[in-house]
Amino acid sequence: MTRHKMAIPENFLLLHSAEERVRMVTLDHIASDTALHLHVSVVEASMTALEHFSAGWLTDDLDLLTVQHLGLRLFNGGAAALKLLLAGYYQNTASHLRDVLETAFLLDYLRTDPQLVAKWRETEPKKDRREFEPVHIRTALDARDGFTEQKRAEHYRTLSTFAHPNPKAFALLRPTGSKLAKPGPFHDAGLLKALLEEMGKVFVPATVNYLPYFKSRTPIDQVTRDGFFAVANKWFQVGYGTTPREKAPVPPS
Repeated sequence: MTRHKMAIPENFLLLHSAEERVRMVTLDHIASDTALHLHVSVVEASMTALEHFSAGWLTDDLDLLTVQHLGLRLFNGGAAALKLLLAGYYQNTASHLRDVLETAFLLDYLRTDPQLVAKWRETEPKKDRREFEPVHIRTALDARDGFTEQKRAEHYRTLSTFAHPNPKAFALLRPTGSKLAKPGPFHDAGLLKALLEEMGKVFVPATVNYLPYFKSRTPIDQVTRDGFFAVANKWFQVGYGTTPREKAPVPPS
């Protein structure tokens, strides 16, 4: 018996066609801009490292498996953010980047004590999880690092402004300089630049915080690690005149 396939609503197909058109324009724009290309390259290097050490680095250690799931969350968040950004959904891109930033802070915090991964994993959602609330994590990290300017909180607050329903987030729903919001995808060079820069700012530290959990056991492990830092070093030097450093790993419990 042949099953009859029902037609997909035409408006969905038209929307996808519009997304693909914006995507091609965006890719061409990135390919012709050295700075934007470097931002895309460092995000790609980050995602390559996250994918390798999350899915290609085998372990039976429950704590490391937990960390790998967080790594996959970062990878998927990056893939979703990039897909939305290339298609011209700028506000939705910011929402995913806020999640990446929060996960990156969590990974950094869990490395401060070998027991924290298991504690975070085993704490019931309905019980006291105040220790792992984003505000507590940011405060603890600032105290650990001796930071007093609350840059982590400022970064998180900025992305939250655009991730939540907020009048300021309306700026990501309309072309630069326009007062009229646009439904669906559109290309905007200014918003693209700002959000690609933001992707680098969240993914490079996230990967720097992730990699120390895993030793290089094979040549491909080391090649992947070195590949990330080669691109990240260039990205840092161009943007900040400095380079990232990989913090000493905290051994799993």
